[in-house]
Amino acid sequence: HNESHGAGLISAMARFGRGLPAAMLPISLYAVTQAGHDILLGAVAAGFGQVVVLAPPDRADELPALEGQIALANAFLEGLGHGEEARIRLIAEQDPDLAEAALYELPKLKAVRASAFTPAGGKREIARAILTKLNEASRGGVDVLELPQGAPYGRVNIDIKGCTLCMACVSACPADALSDNPERPELRFTESACVQCGLCRATCPESVIALEPRFDFSPEALSPRILNEAEPFECVSCGKPFGSRAAIDRVTKELEGKHWMFQNAEQARLIKMCDDCRVQALSELGDDPFSKGTRPKVRTTEDYLAAEEKARASGKSVDDFLD
Repeated sequence: HNESHGAGLISAMARFGRGLPAAMLPISLYAVTQAGHDILLGAVAAGFGQVVVLAPPDRADELPALEGQIALANAFLEGLGHGEEARIRLIAEQDPDLAEAALYELPKLKAVRASAFTPAGGKREIARAILTKLNEASRGGVDVLELPQGAPYGRVNIDIKGCTLCMACVSACPADALSDNPERPELRFTESACVQCGLCRATCPESVIALEPRFDFSPEALSPRILNEAEPFECVSCGKPFGSRAAIDRVTKELEGKHWMFQNAEQARLIKMCDDCRVQALSELGDDPFSKGTRPKVRTTEDYLAAEEKARASGKSVDDFLD
């Protein structure tokens, strides 16, 4: 509960009502609406049978985010076999009588086996440590837990046949869950870092990326794994590898004979060259698209006078003799 809201509410329950139920411990937070699923699940892993969040109803704009965190925490508990009933609940009341009645209507739930864990690292690392303890306390445990849409955990699935390894998704990923290999065309993915934001899916020009919300408890989720790899394409001029063969073949198919810069075979060959060789080849072709053409000849007064004499003698126009 918030100190500014919950303390007075609990005090009023104790003075004018029955007070808190037995075995219920009040814990004050600076802003209870900012409590994440890591804090809520940490209390369950530590041995609390239930967690009740007493939120101020006048913070209505902040409650949806809190409700989302509570729903995610309950989804984890249900998937791990600890959620025969919702262990984490939200009460947003200003009236102490209504809040007290809601507390006494809560079902009696057996606590999960208490486990000790070290809250070290960031929020995701702490959440993973807590979830690992909750998984160990469940019957049998699971390797992979399916989660509802919108969960901040999961993996990325790629249709390899359509992927050209353009690496647009790597540039867009804010969590560095997607990475490349500077030595060869290779797309890697670290599942524990993925927040399922969907930027990779929105950025992919081939539309071959799909998101799968889930939580992988295996150690492999902490290390990068290869999603797709391809044979590197070698420059047709110097032999230096650059890009993937699939990407170069696709660009060639789209541009050769269809774009004004790649109308003939010699121009299309530029697509298959590395940056250095392409610049050199463009200068040798002499058809630089940024060229302004040849400089016009400078004409003097003598040129115009001579052209006028020829025009009078032949009966033609002056422009016919200005070359």
